[in-house]
Amino acid sequence: MNILSSFKGRIIAVAVLLLTVSLAISTSLSYRQLSTSILSNIDEYSMLKIDSSSDKITDWFHTIKEGVIATAPDFATDRGDMQLALMVKQIANATQSSDIVVGFEDGRSYGAQSGMRSVFIYDPRTRDWYKSAKQKRSTVITGIYTGASSGNLMVSIAEPFFDGDKFRGVLLADIELSLLTDVVNQSPFPGAMTGLYDSQGTTIASTGEVDVPGKTKLSDFPELAELENKVLTSNSGIFNYSLGGVDKIAYFQDIELDKDTHWHLLVGIDKSTAYAEVDEALKTSLFTAGLLILFASAIILAVLNRLYRPMLSLKSTIVELSQGNGDLTRRLDVYTKDDLGQIAEAVNIFIGNLQAMMLEVSQSTEHISEGIEQLKAQTELNDTVLASHSVETDQVVTAVNEMSSTADSVSQSASQSAAFTKNASDEAEQSKRVVDGAVSSVAALVDEVDAMALNIQTMSDDAQKIGSVLSVIGEIADQTNLLALNAAIEAARAGDQGRGFAVVADEVRALAARTQQSTSEINEMLSKLHKGTSSVVTAMDDTKRRCQETADTTSNVNDSLDSMATSVVQINDLGIQIATAAEQQSVVSEEINRNMTAIQDMVGRLTDNGAQTMDSTRNLASSNEQLAAIVNQFKLK
Repeated sequence: MNILSSFKGRIIAVAVLLLTVSLAISTSLSYRQLSTSILSNIDEYSMLKIDSSSDKITDWFHTIKEGVIATAPDFATDRGDMQLALMVKQIANATQSSDIVVGFEDGRSYGAQSGMRSVFIYDPRTRDWYKSAKQKRSTVITGIYTGASSGNLMVSIAEPFFDGDKFRGVLLADIELSLLTDVVNQSPFPGAMTGLYDSQGTTIASTGEVDVPGKTKLSDFPELAELENKVLTSNSGIFNYSLGGVDKIAYFQDIELDKDTHWHLLVGIDKSTAYAEVDEALKTSLFTAGLLILFASAIILAVLNRLYRPMLSLKSTIVELSQGNGDLTRRLDVYTKDDLGQIAEAVNIFIGNLQAMMLEVSQSTEHISEGIEQLKAQTELNDTVLASHSVETDQVVTAVNEMSSTADSVSQSASQSAAFTKNASDEAEQSKRVVDGAVSSVAALVDEVDAMALNIQTMSDDAQKIGSVLSVIGEIADQTNLLALNAAIEAARAGDQGRGFAVVADEVRALAARTQQSTSEINEMLSKLHKGTSSVVTAMDDTKRRCQETADTTSNVNDSLDSMATSVVQINDLGIQIATAAEQQSVVSEEINRNMTAIQDMVGRLTDNGAQTMDSTRNLASSNEQLAAIVNQFKLK
């Protein structure tokens, strides 16, 4: 996994990067200071070594020179040949000269190696060194030359001596420069090239493979011409040059043998060798910086791991909450008062509030479940009552239809009675014959009136039962409205989670309101029906009474035919009244039939509304179960 994909990894990466950059800068600055110091020390050390070697050469040469200068006056006094020969040998031994020669103005000469030599064999006065010393009247140092007998590179010191102001001769010390090889070989650096050159740049002694003492010069190599010029024109110094594509550095020092004679000591070396200590210091610095980075990175990682523990705990808690199955009883440990501690405290407060809210939601779902069960039971009861009411309504409709049929029959009978009454006036003669039939008709009429009265009473009782049923429906609607109101209140408490419950509760309340309105309308219709029935009952009582009177009158027909006409008139009036009452009863029956049909339709709608209420109750129960399942995903206690 990419370490930069996590916040912790980025912190570690930035910390390590800053540490690395800081150590790199610090190491770079330290290396520069150390490099400068080491280079300065190396250059200083090298120059000290050059000075030391120069001093050795100077001391060695000056020892011989001072010995020659010190002993030269001894030869100004006349001495014997043997004494002179012994003196030059002693001086040669004392000064480490390869040969000591003394030449006199009379041509005599004595050598430490050759002894006394005849003027005819060796005349010192003809030698350049003798002439120069005599002319200069002071110490003369010759240029380098190759010895005739030894073939070695040599230099000579000529010191004139006087007897007062009178020139007497010259003391010469021949010095083999091969003695300087040991000094030249003592290089301050391994592998360095050390060379000693005269004022013309000619090699006196050198460790260089291509340098030939007495013959080669630095300027023989074009790349070294500038170096030779620098060495010959400067007392001392450091010079950077390149030879064969290799960077080198040269340390040189002027050796003053006298004011007219100067030699030059040079040490040339590869920079990589001279500054090996700097490279080693760089390697050491880099290695140390690497170790410090690793060590500091390990410490940073350990410290960040410890400091990051609250963040990991916070991450675990938030992930659990985001997955919907978090433990709301769990709290983050707060160890500090810094930003992480404040975040942990805020998360704990949030989890506490969420836990309290979920507990309230859980309790609300329990209450809603209880309300749903009650609503479900009440809805089932309503469904049962409506089913019973539907059956009773069907019965009432049947009874009303029968009453309507009876009213039609009464109307027909009244019409027949009217016809009979009309014929009675025309057929008075036949009245006796029809008296028996009239009595029978009146008796039948009384029976029919009794039956009709009984049916009307039955219809009145049924109307009262319908009123009772409507009262029950009204109470059910009130209870349903109350339950829906409670459900709406609980849904409002649940907030956004209770919006579904609120919608269902509003729908149930609307259904209850429509039920109450329907029962109110049915009650009004039943009241009208009851009034109409009462009127019919009263009319039927009158009809029964009149029928009884007709029966009485008919029974007395045989006693008084004269009163028949009056009775016929009365019967005709009663027939008209009966017909009118029958027509009114028919109209009322039709109205009752229409009302009962409307009631039957209302009962059907109530039944459908009850079914919808049952479906809404089931949906509400399902939503409540889903809400409870969501709440149960969290550990609340």
